[in-house]
Amino acid sequence: MSGAELALGLLASQDVAWHVETAWGLPAWGVFGLVCLAVAFVWALYRNEGLTAPAAARAACGALRLAVLLLALALVAGPTLTAERVEVRDGTVAVLVDTSLSMTFKDRYADRSRVEDLAAALGLSEERVEEASRLELVQAALADREVLATLRRGNRVKLYSYSRGLVSLGELPRESGVAGEAEGLEALRTAVRGLAADGRVTALGDALHQVQRDLRGQPVAGIVVLGDGRSNSGVHLPARVAEELGRKRIPVWAVGVGNPDDPRDVALGNLQASEVVLAGDVVPFDLTVRHRGFAGETLDLRLLVNDVEQARTPLRLEGPEGLLHARLQYRPGEAGPYTVSIVVDPRPGELLTENNVVTHRLQVIDEKIKVLYVEGPPRWEYRYLKNALVRDKTMEVYCYLVSADPRFPQETSPGKEPLTRLPASAEELRDYHVVVLGDVDLRARPFDDRFLGWLHDFVAEVGGGLLVVAGVNDSPRSFLGTPLEPLLPVVLEEGGSDAPRVIRPLTRSFHPRLTAEGVDDPLTRLVEDKAENVELWEDANGLDSDSMPGLYWYFPVKRARPGARVLVEHPEGQPLLAVSYFDAGRSIFSALDETWRWRAGAGDRYFYRFWGQCIRFLATGRLLGWTKRYTLDTDQETYPVGDRVTISARVLDRNFKPVEEPRAEVHYLRPDGEQGTVELSAKPGQPGHYVGSLTARVIGAWKLWLGAAEVAEEKLAFAGFEVEVPPLEYSEPRLDVATLREVARASGGRTLDLSGLEGAVRGLPPVSERVASRGYRVGLWDPLEPLGGARLVWLALALFGALLTAEWVVRKIYRLT
Repeated sequence: MSGAELALGLLASQDVAWHVETAWGLPAWGVFGLVCLAVAFVWALYRNEGLTAPAAARAACGALRLAVLLLALALVAGPTLTAERVEVRDGTVAVLVDTSLSMTFKDRYADRSRVEDLAAALGLSEERVEEASRLELVQAALADREVLATLRRGNRVKLYSYSRGLVSLGELPRESGVAGEAEGLEALRTAVRGLAADGRVTALGDALHQVQRDLRGQPVAGIVVLGDGRSNSGVHLPARVAEELGRKRIPVWAVGVGNPDDPRDVALGNLQASEVVLAGDVVPFDLTVRHRGFAGETLDLRLLVNDVEQARTPLRLEGPEGLLHARLQYRPGEAGPYTVSIVVDPRPGELLTENNVVTHRLQVIDEKIKVLYVEGPPRWEYRYLKNALVRDKTMEVYCYLVSADPRFPQETSPGKEPLTRLPASAEELRDYHVVVLGDVDLRARPFDDRFLGWLHDFVAEVGGGLLVVAGVNDSPRSFLGTPLEPLLPVVLEEGGSDAPRVIRPLTRSFHPRLTAEGVDDPLTRLVEDKAENVELWEDANGLDSDSMPGLYWYFPVKRARPGARVLVEHPEGQPLLAVSYFDAGRSIFSALDETWRWRAGAGDRYFYRFWGQCIRFLATGRLLGWTKRYTLDTDQETYPVGDRVTISARVLDRNFKPVEEPRAEVHYLRPDGEQGTVELSAKPGQPGHYVGSLTARVIGAWKLWLGAAEVAEEKLAFAGFEVEVPPLEYSEPRLDVATLREVARASGGRTLDLSGLEGAVRGLPPVSERVASRGYRVGLWDPLEPLGGARLVWLALALFGALLTAEWVVRKIYRLT
């Protein structure tokens, strides 16, 4: 478009603003001052001149002289006439919807009138209001009612969701009656219906800050926030951002969604139990019960095995809230995989029912644990530990006393052939589940590098268990520099193999001390009551009758190896019992050789139980799954919803060699019944090892398996994990009325209940802004200007001459000098 066409278009337009500028850049008051000076000059010139002439003649001469001066000023100033088109910008209403996990809560209201108000406002039944989550109620308000349509009648509407950050969902122009507006409204409603409450944190302050930046430079009628008011993340405080909005005259309408009353809830968690047990074993299941709002009530904890109830125990809830510990037991009679769930029925008015169940995968084995026990001298620890293992009907034990005469019949479980030598191949060693090494010298016969290498691979690759029981002669000193040293859960002192042996007798006893992990670990649980168990180990009250006998000797180590768990320590802090995982296998180190003393006054009760639990734990790696060639595991047992779950698998062929396939498939079953497959990729440089991941999107117990995809078919290995609400989102589920009120007050807005939103938005005033956009500048004396140019210059000069001539003529007629 040419300049002339644009100018003519502006001249024909009604929404045009005109104004004049000068080359001097003088403001309007400056131009007015020059005009006043010109008037004063002319008035002073003709006030006393030609007093005999008529006043009209003098006035005419003055007017002509003033016109000449003003025209001269105009010619010198170079005036420019500017025309600008004025546009009216509609105001914007930003609507923010909280999509954090707390919006999945289904609130229970003691006041029925609140349920009735919500039902009437949202067009839902009262039953539906009580069944709906917070987000579902917001979706009903925005997608099924006229809130968005009402907001767009006066302003443009922009829709966002927020949790950790701000996500734009779309916008609607102000209603103008043009075609296609209904489709745009429906598209935005569809976006609302598709929202999911899966944010692990809520950053309300950051969301307000980001929407403020997003709408910078635009007229904003207000911000409508729909959420529970919680803000547990982010760098900006909601109240501070609201104050900034208030200074910019942008009000926040804070719409509270949720119940501000104290929530009522029972949550089960921290379930601990063995992964693999033997048929006929009594399996304890320890868990925590967190309760709030059910003071004085009694609930029943029910233990379900494959969805069939097997046990229950009552639990009384004391105080308004608290954390209780509970234990249930089950004795499986047959081998196979079991799904064990501990359930508490939902309570009236309970906030969240997804946390009323915890699930555990249990593998029951109908075979005996094969144990190889290699010992040096027949010390007291060997004699009693050997007896405990041989008498255990769930074990098949083969002892080999290195110091015995070759003609000595080595001891075994009843009916088994005694050993005459150690395993002569890796295949023979794989016949066992657990190897126990007592006070042996690995530098002497019958040990050699081949056997030590087989034993290393037995743990690392086959998943076997290794128990090392320290002694005063050689163990674990002789482990230094051997392939078995990395298997130990502890780091030995350098030069330990040449250190002088401890000289007996020692006369001062000590009681081992349980670490924080040891207090809760099943390996160290010798009696069911936790406080009684701690006293049994530690003799905290100083009464020997309440504890096991004190011990006199232990083997000092440098420290625990990184990743190992220390369950028992010396009163001075030295590790006495440490556990670790090493690739596929497990190992335990005991720095004690006097646990046989625990039999004093108690018989075999504590001694047998402790060592039996250790052997069962170590055998888990070999017993886990239906075969010993497949393992499946996750990096954690519990995940917050939305987290990535790392899955690892190990697959061996029939000869227990790593397979070379590039991929492996793992199948999963979600808590909602949906089934799927995850593809694992081979780990570089680690044949037979595979890794992959999935996103934990559904709360509850997930099941994983290697093998056929069909649930009823045979599976090669199992794993499972729990998905729970993240602590930040679950820690305080109440509607935060105080934060919403502060945000509204600081910004000049108001707080609303969701039931009053549709009526309230009708009062949100329309906002607009007049903005001058592209215009045209006309230089009146510019020769190149199509609308000015030479013609105007000549006209101005002609007028200038005519005015001077007219003044001269008048002066001559009336003889003005």
